[in-house]
Amino acid sequence: MALLYGVQNARRSRSTAMRALFLVVVIFVCYNSIQPSHGVFQRLHPTHVEHSAPGTPVRPIQESPIAGPKEILGNERPQKEQMAPVVENELARSVDENTQKPFSQSQPNPLSQVSVPNQKPISAIPPTGLQDGLRRMMSLLPDELRTTDLLRPIDGTGERKIHEIGLRARAFRTLYDAWEALHLIPREEGMYQRDDIIQYLQTHPDVGKNLQMDTTKIIHLYEDYRSLLMRLSSLLFPFTAPYFSSHMMLHGSFYSGRKGLVFSASDSQALYMITSIKSIRKLGCDLPIEVMYLGDTDLGEDFRETLEAIPGVMTRDLSQMVREEGWTLAGWAGKPFALLFSSFREAIFVDADALFMRNPAVLFEDPAYKAEGALFFKDRLMMPGSKKKWMQQILPKPISKKARELRLWTGESTHMQESGVVVVDKWKHFVSLLLVARLNGPDRDGNKEKKKTGVYDMVYGDKETFWLGWELAGDLGYAFHDGSAAVLGSSKKTEQDEPKDSKKDVGSKKDSDPKKDTNSKGDNNSKKDADSKKDGDPKKDASSKKNTDSKKEADSKKDAADANAGNFSICAPQLLHLDRDDRPLWFNGWLLPNKFSKEHNASPVELVEYIKEPSSVHAPGSWKLTKSNICCLRSDEVYALEEKEKEVLNMIIGTARELGAI
Repeated sequence: MALLYGVQNARRSRSTAMRALFLVVVIFVCYNSIQPSHGVFQRLHPTHVEHSAPGTPVRPIQESPIAGPKEILGNERPQKEQMAPVVENELARSVDENTQKPFSQSQPNPLSQVSVPNQKPISAIPPTGLQDGLRRMMSLLPDELRTTDLLRPIDGTGERKIHEIGLRARAFRTLYDAWEALHLIPREEGMYQRDDIIQYLQTHPDVGKNLQMDTTKIIHLYEDYRSLLMRLSSLLFPFTAPYFSSHMMLHGSFYSGRKGLVFSASDSQALYMITSIKSIRKLGCDLPIEVMYLGDTDLGEDFRETLEAIPGVMTRDLSQMVREEGWTLAGWAGKPFALLFSSFREAIFVDADALFMRNPAVLFEDPAYKAEGALFFKDRLMMPGSKKKWMQQILPKPISKKARELRLWTGESTHMQESGVVVVDKWKHFVSLLLVARLNGPDRDGNKEKKKTGVYDMVYGDKETFWLGWELAGDLGYAFHDGSAAVLGSSKKTEQDEPKDSKKDVGSKKDSDPKKDTNSKGDNNSKKDADSKKDGDPKKDASSKKNTDSKKEADSKKDAADANAGNFSICAPQLLHLDRDDRPLWFNGWLLPNKFSKEHNASPVELVEYIKEPSSVHAPGSWKLTKSNICCLRSDEVYALEEKEKEVLNMIIGTARELGAI
C-alpha cells in the first residue's frame, strides 16, 4: 500500500508540474500577444533601447493603472489592447520624428504605456509629460480681457479683416498646438486621442502637488482652456463640422495617412482630368488618387464610373464634407478644400488641365519639400508692379523675411504663385491649410452693395492664397520650386512672332476668370477708372496720369529692348515648369491652342521646343500676354525636347484622342 501511495503521489506531482508548465506557457503567450511591438516601444522609449541590438526584447515598465486612449476615428480600442498598468518615463524626452516636438511636451502619460498583466505597480515615477503639458497650457491661457477679444466677431472688410483673421489664426495655432500635445498620442498603428485628463487628475493628486496647485484649480483652468479653444475654433473654421466633430479629429486622421494625388474637376474638364490620370499611370505612378467633386451636378455619374475603373482611383463628394453658411463652394475655390478633406497625409494637388512629363511622385523627394513640407510653383514672371503696401496692411507683424522676398513685395510682379500643382504635408501644416480654405470660402467674395471687399477682389483667384495662408498663420514652412518657367510649343522666326494685337491685350484676363469666362475683373477696374474720372478728384487724376506716363515709359524701354531680344519666339498658352535639371517636369494649359474654344476636333499645339523665361521681368524678350491667355517669349536660345520627352507627349496626346478629349 505504501508503495502504491508513493506511486500515486509521484503521478500527482508530475500532473501538477505539467499543469503549472502549461499555465506558464499560456501566460507567456498571452503576455506576448498584448504587449506593444518593439517598433512602437522604441519610438516611445528611445532611451531604453539605444544600446540594444535590433530585435532585443525590452524590459517593460510598470506603473499605476490609467484609462487607455481613445482612437482618433472614434472607436474604442479592443479590450485586449487596453494598456494597464502603465508608467510615465521621465527620461523619454527625445524628439518625435513625426510631430517634431519633444516627447515630454508633445505626448502625455499614455505615450509610455506598456501592458504588464497580473503584476502590482512598483514605485510611481512622476508623470512629467502630463505635467509639462498642463504647465504649458496654463501658461498660454489668456486673461479675461484677451479671451473676450479673441472671441468677439470678426468685423470689417478687405485688408483689415484679413489682417485680423491672421492675428486670431496665429493665436489659435499656438493654443491648438499645446492642446494637441496633451491629447494626441501617436502610435505605429495610428493616432489616438486621450480623453481622460480630468479623471486622471482626480485619481492622481500628486500631479497637483508637483505643479504646486490645487487639483480643483487645475481642472477649472483645463476646462477654461478647452472652452476657449473650441469657441475660437468654431469662430475661425466652422466649415469642417459636422463631418468631423472636431479639428483634432480631422488632423489626427492625417497622421498615418498615405501619400497620394488629389484632383478636382467638373464635367466640362473631366476629359482633361481623365487624360492626366491615365497618363500619370503610364508614367509609372501607382500612388492612390482621390477625385473630389461637388455633387452630382458638378461631376456626373458616367464620368465617375470611368474614373473609378482606373486602378487606384476613388471619387469623393466634397459637398457632403463642407458646411456652407452664407457662401457657396464652387470653381477654383474648391482646390484647397479638396486638399484639406482628402484622406492623404502628404498630397499633391493637380489641376485638371495640368499634365506631367515625369512621374509626379518625384515631388515628394524634392529637397525643398522634404525640408519644409510644402512646395509651391511660381507663376510667369510678368506684369511688374508692387503690392508691398498691401502686404504690409494684410500681414501681422513681424513680416517674415520670406514674405519680403516675394515678387509682390519687391515689385517684380503682381503674380507670385501658380496653383496648378501644390504639394503639402497636411500633418505638418494643418492650421495653415485651414486658413487657406477659409480665404477661399467665407471671405472669398466681395459685395459692392454692402461695401464688402473679398479676397478675390484683392488677389486673382485662389493662386496667391496658399502662400498667403501660410504667412497669415505665421507658418514659414513653405518653399517655391527652384525650377525655371518656360513656354512650350514650336518656335518661329521673330518676323512671324507675336500676334498683332499682343500689346492691345496685355493684362487681359479674358477666358481665365475664376468664376466665369468673362473679363469681369477688367470691367470692374474700368468702372473704377471711369468713376474716378467722373468724380474729378485732382489727386486721383494726377496719380493716374503719373502711372500712365510711367507705363508708357516702361513699354517704350521694353519695346526698344525687345528689338534685340532674339531671333526666335514661341507663343502658346502652355506654361512649362522645369525640374532642377532644366528638363520638363509638368505643364498646364492643356494640349490645345485655346482650351476654352468651342471648336470640335481642334488639333493640339505642336509641342516640340521650349524657351525659358529670363531672370528679370524687364529683360529683353520677357513675357507678352495676348488674347486667350496665349503668352510669348523671345530668345536666341531654344531648347528642343529629347526623344523620350517627345514620346511622353505623344503618349499623352494619344490618350486624349482615345478618350475623345481632342
